[in-house]
Amino acid sequence: MVQSHHFGAKIYISGTGRTAVWVPVAKGRFMIVPQFWIKETSINKKVAERSKMARAGFCDIAGQTNERSMMAALIPPRTVCGNKVPTITFPNDPSLNRLLLWIGIVNSFPFDWMLRRVLTTTVNYFLLLSLPLPHLDLNEFNSRHIIKAVEVLNNMISGRQEFNGWKNAELRVNIDIAVLTAYGLRYEDLVVMLDDFPLLDRGQPSIRNEKVSTITCDYLLLVAAKHFGKNIDEDLQARVDEAKSVGAVPYIPSEMATVEMNNAGKRNMTTGQTNGPRGIKRIVYKEIVEGDRLKFEAMSNHDASAGGGARDLRFRPYDQFRLAFERMLPHNNHGILEGQFNWIEGDRHISREAYYHPPTNSRPNEGRISNIDKYLPGNMLPDAREGIAILLIIQRDDDTVWISFTTENSLKNDSRWNPQVSQTILGCLCARRRQNVSAAGYVDFETGGSFCNGQ
Repeated sequence: MVQSHHFGAKIYISGTGRTAVWVPVAKGRFMIVPQFWIKETSINKKVAERSKMARAGFCDIAGQTNERSMMAALIPPRTVCGNKVPTITFPNDPSLNRLLLWIGIVNSFPFDWMLRRVLTTTVNYFLLLSLPLPHLDLNEFNSRHIIKAVEVLNNMISGRQEFNGWKNAELRVNIDIAVLTAYGLRYEDLVVMLDDFPLLDRGQPSIRNEKVSTITCDYLLLVAAKHFGKNIDEDLQARVDEAKSVGAVPYIPSEMATVEMNNAGKRNMTTGQTNGPRGIKRIVYKEIVEGDRLKFEAMSNHDASAGGGARDLRFRPYDQFRLAFERMLPHNNHGILEGQFNWIEGDRHISREAYYHPPTNSRPNEGRISNIDKYLPGNMLPDAREGIAILLIIQRDDDTVWISFTTENSLKNDSRWNPQVSQTILGCLCARRRQNVSAAGYVDFETGGSFCNGQ
């Protein structure tokens, strides 16, 4: 639930543990939907006392190659945090100023960049204590500037003030520059640091046929250049203006940006002006690995790693993918979703039966498309030498469902792709997941939902 400056970044839908379903909340939409409500009488005395006060909480689970590694937010009173959201207090400062200052510093690019030098998979106190904080007095201009900016951010994100995306960006960029200055760093240092954050803005519209947006870096560098008295690069100013004109907003996490764009697309569908690809309702995508290729060729029984003789494409978790497939395959036959898959083969239109099966006792959280050697066009698979292959199951506005294949290289380099589609799938391919688990997910332009089986 914790993102940078954002408590309640996702809302709980269903499920438990690793199979729990969470949905990102668009920036500017305040909604707190936790998984657990706890009776006050069930909390031990020490935890109960601590939970009465506001604290800074941060995500324990992180990675040095994530979009952002450090994500901290102000945790309101009467909220109990589990062990994956450690909390920090400054009990001798009832004004909360030290909390707000700490949150501003650690959510900055300079601090995040330092953390990436020592981080593996978790942010713990040992790592935090090893990283220097800038020496700031609470009454210094930089300190007061950061504290006020974090206070306004918290008010906007918690719903006490109206959220404005560009006001959010202005506050965040000013915090980054204040922290950079407090560390005694220069504009040139910032340029180096930003190279370490390649996954920024994956949910934003791009410009000039580029693969992904660079609005956050461009905007930060532009404001920093003015602050440090550098000559303003006219092209950098033009890039920011162009990105703003197509709806890009800096400092919006990719998941939240995708939700915002999907919701905007849904609102405008009646006018035909949608941010999603025209004529498309939803897309389910799945990375095709070598074991899947054997299934398409009806050879999986020769390779135990491919699932033995089973020629199924598996989608996990079942409840999450069912949300997409039950709209694509509208007939429910005792739990089996049925419909039609279509594709073009040469100059012929092929239509075959489609089945999405519920979990079995041996695989209680896995849905599957069965008999793919019969019901999917394996002959259309890209050559393995072309890079990672991806199956696309596409539902059009007329509700017909079409099968297509593409590659990671095509999504990166082919300008014909709608950026919202290519960036969503590429982002999922880059996400962290358990070993031997292939990337899979969906994006729904009608409902505004999306899912990726990685983090």
